[in-house]
Amino acid sequence: ELDKKRTLAEAARASEQLAERQDDLFANPADYSIGPDDAPISVVEFFDYRCGFCKRSAEWATELPEKYDGKVRVVFKELPILSAESEKAALAAIAAGKQGKYIEMHMALMELDNNSGFGPDQIDAAAESAGVDVAKMRANMKSMPVQKAVSDSKSLARELDIGGTPNFIVGTEMVAGADTASVERLIE
Repeated sequence: ELDKKRTLAEAARASEQLAERQDDLFANPADYSIGPDDAPISVVEFFDYRCGFCKRSAEWATELPEKYDGKVRVVFKELPILSAESEKAALAAIAAGKQGKYIEMHMALMELDNNSGFGPDQIDAAAESAGVDVAKMRANMKSMPVQKAVSDSKSLARELDIGGTPNFIVGTEMVAGADTASVERLIE
């Protein structure tokens, strides 16, 4: 009984934290998203490009706006926690976004092989396949706004006690892991 009460109290506290951070979660101009900006439902995904479960749910997440007839918007938040290469991939995606190619780069990075796919050459090849100017991307990866976007996303995740990926947020509810059925229940 005590464990039940503790679990309920933790869930209520997490929901309160999410309610207090709605602007940071859903309206940060540094974040990239797909779907209409005025969609009635927004889903935030914290992810790492080297996370196998993130890779498995990537296509599903990008199809949500179409599946729900434009009533869902998906906000992407880089959370590079698995390796230094994860951080480089996150910086590359945000830098590609400066060229209007975020989602293309996002999907290209999700397709890279975790065992051999995250060196500079592989990230550059993913960028080329996504139509990104690699030299501009590399320059932007070092810029303050791109560095700050990744840093802010990591800080927000820490403040919300998000320690793993993927992690989805709908309103004031959080779904840890690639539990797409639970996310869809929240959307509905």
